[in-house]
Amino acid sequence: MVKIFHTVLMSCIALFFCAHSVYAEDPKIHIDRGNQYLINDRPFAAVEEFKLAIEKGSNDPVLFRNMSIILYDLGFPDQAIDYMKKALSISPCQIFSAA
Repeated sequence: MVKIFHTVLMSCIALFFCAHSVYAEDPKIHIDRGNQYLINDRPFAAVEEFKLAIEKGSNDPVLFRNMSIILYDLGFPDQAIDYMKKALSISPCQIFSAA
């Protein structure tokens, strides 16, 4: 009985770590958390979550635009400009043409 319990316990632990590693690599998780922080009026925490999403590979122009807006509102215009430039460079719709 104890041997079966240990086998089941080890299987559960292995499944947990596999699921956790897949879950931890998904940038959408951080985007969702960041959005929740914004709803709860915690912009600095939202910025940290959005940065984690970017580090994990998110290349969504909306995310970069939102980062730009939040950083500008928090008083970081230089960083805001950098994020907006990145948003414009990866946007599928080019509003402005280089003349």
